[in-house]
Amino acid sequence: MSVETDHQALDQIAQRLRAAGTALDRASTSMPGAVDAGVATELLAAVLHTFADTSARLTYEADHLAGVTEECVADYRATDSGVTERFRTLGQW
Repeated sequence: MSVETDHQALDQIAQRLRAAGTALDRASTSMPGAVDAGVATELLAAVLHTFADTSARLTYEADHLAGVTEECVADYRATDSGVTERFRTLGQW
């Protein structure tokens, strides 16, 4: 059995997660602070509040997952380097 890890793909995943979180954060800052929607003002305010709260959580999670992915890639690289070095020393016996 063989397991191969594509380090570059994992790097791209981390970058895209971070970019998505940043884009979502930027989008939420353009949301209106107050609205006048007549009888629906309270409902619309609740929807905007929910969007802002969910957006903040998704932004945090995207950034957090990007960090975890980066840590995993670093661990994979260190492990791969260590194993490669061990195989090289086996050939010197």
